Amino acid sequence: MFRLLLLAAAVSTGFAAGVGPEASLRAVEARLDRDGTNSEYSIGSFIPVTDGDGTLLARAFELLPSGYVIVTADDALPPVIAYSYEGSLTGPEGGFGIIDLARLDLGRRMDLLESTPEETIERNRALWSACTGGRPFTLEPLTQWPPEGTTPTGGWLWENWTQGSPYNAYCPMDNIAGARSVAGCPAVAMGMIVDNLETAMSVYFTDADDYYH
Repeated sequence: MFRLLLLAAAVSTGFAAGVGPEASLRAVEARLDRDGTNSEYSIGSFIPVTDGDGTLLARAFELLPSGYVIVTADDALPPVIAYSYEGSLTGPEGGFGIIDLARLDLGRRMDLLESTPEETIERNRALWSACTGGRPFTLEPLTQWPPEGTTPTGGWLWENWTQGSPYNAYCPMDNIAGARSVAGCPAVAMGMIVDNLETAMSVYFTDADDYYH
């Protein structure tokens, strides 16, 4: 039994390895280098992303003047799990944001790590090796963005509305939180669509279409 426990521990240890702060920082630098933004953004402090037991899942680095890069804390996972050069780690008024979503996502990934295909883990470790070794990423060319300068937002949206001010100016006050309620995400999304089309296409709504969100 003792030998079996030792073998299980050895397999588990070899399966995944924790990533230290220095390697995490290099992963952020590699992300900026790859995007050609290292002269526009500097790297600030990081926030540990932990699960309910206090296990480190990732480090969320703040970028200056804006943005963030979330780096995983295990080399069996891809180095950068989320990043933005404009967004915030938290939602409006400190609510649920990308850092909370990353916590849920990475917690689930760690739970399923033992069933992750070995080739996937080796590919992730190769990415980590490229980051920490100063070599460029060997990923497919980025194709998720439209050609530079073709849209006002830099993405696929022509508008970039949010759930906060001024778009929630007519929302009711939350007397418990002492702040104005955020605008509903379906309403914001539909408002952006109508604003872009500049027509409602003869569609109208009644009380039968009320949507509680």
